[in-house]
Amino acid sequence: MPLAADRFQAFTPQHYLLMAIFLAGACGLVAVGRSRRRAADDRFDRALAVAIVVVTVPSQLYQLAPWDFSLGSSLPLALCDFAWIVGAWALWTHAPVPTALIYYWGLTLTTQAILTPSLGETFPNPRYFMFWSMHFLIVWSAVYLTFGLGLGPGWREYRISLAVTLAWAVLTYAFASWST
Repeated sequence: MPLAADRFQAFTPQHYLLMAIFLAGACGLVAVGRSRRRAADDRFDRALAVAIVVVTVPSQLYQLAPWDFSLGSSLPLALCDFAWIVGAWALWTHAPVPTALIYYWGLTLTTQAILTPSLGETFPNPRYFMFWSMHFLIVWSAVYLTFGLGLGPGWREYRISLAVTLAWAVLTYAFASWST
């Protein structure tokens, strides 16, 4: 188990700096989204979707590499490990279901990881960058779609999001029970 000095410490100047970067990015994306609400093309949205994939796929692969693999932390079972895919999908298509999923997963669950991170690695460990970049991009995509473009879920999408989240929880619990 890492020593306290080897773990990221929440509510320190470093954490406040990261939250300031997060808020600046979120505010910037809201402004860009509002200016693009009537735009005919989706180039910016698709570029943001590609950026999420380009940043996150290498991170996911790194965690599966033999030199970094850990059964407890490398397998993509956390909701955030799926939320980035949903965020890219929602940005690319603006479809109601992925937009609703990123709304609920990004604005509620993933925001908690930014405010109260549980991160065993410190700067400049690759997992440190993977954690912050993935969580920032997930929430930023939700913020952009919701507060920038004005896309939000309806009751049908709420029910679908609830069912998908419940299915994820059951599968993750089953795997965790099986693997211990």
